[in-house]
Amino acid sequence: MDKDKTPPPQIQIMHVVIVFIAGAVLGAILEQALTSLILPVESLTLLLIFSCLVLLSFMILQMVKYTDDLRHNIGLRILYFDRDRHSRATLFSEARKIIEKAKNSIFVLNSILPETPENEEDTIETSIWQNQLTIQERDRYYESLVERASEGVTYERIIQLMSEQSVQDVVKDKGYIKHFHRVLDIKDKNNNLPIGLIKAPAKRLSTFVLVDDEVLIWQINEVLKSGGVQMHGIFIIQDPRHEITQHFRAFVESAKRESYGAIHREEVPAILQDKQE
Repeated sequence: MDKDKTPPPQIQIMHVVIVFIAGAVLGAILEQALTSLILPVESLTLLLIFSCLVLLSFMILQMVKYTDDLRHNIGLRILYFDRDRHSRATLFSEARKIIEKAKNSIFVLNSILPETPENEEDTIETSIWQNQLTIQERDRYYESLVERASEGVTYERIIQLMSEQSVQDVVKDKGYIKHFHRVLDIKDKNNNLPIGLIKAPAKRLSTFVLVDDEVLIWQINEVLKSGGVQMHGIFIIQDPRHEITQHFRAFVESAKRESYGAIHREEVPAILQDKQE
């Protein structure tokens, strides 16, 4: 979509004033030249002033053009968080902050690779309290998604499935399982709420969250020593002009067009009684 490139009113007024002054100077030069039929030193000085004003006017117009382009691009901001420099709890916390600001829509596309549950993480030494903090932040993140949907924000999560793969094959993490049942519970209570779980054929390896078509949370996974996969970091990309996010929205729409339909409760693993997280 083309943006309106019309300069602000104050710039237009400045341009008109410069043109007016330049016209007055040129008129004085012509009047003096016609009177004396020569161009004395004063006239050359006025001609120089006129040329400078014309050049200044041109420079202002160019500055307005580039300033306008900069103004539309300056909103792009990219942040990165990872478990090494921060913590896994921080990844969920930062993602939650974005979700809580959602006004219109939240679309999630899950990778085809099932993630290793928190209590099976085996790449670094993790204390009990750190693991508990991660689980706490994870649950707060999932709950924020439900809360936004309860307030009218569209929330759709797409689960990608390989051929002959079931939802239970992909959804193994306790947090996911609880969240899926929570979504289905809310949908059962109010079918009009814009919330749902969708299954679709596998095409994308990445997991991402798209908020209001302007903020992208792009998950970066790592392979554990056990061979499992777990979130290592997230990019948070704020893109007001949709130069990047438009492509991720296209991924979402493509998956929805080719979807197998909604996920039903019998497809989701049952919630097991917690022993100790």
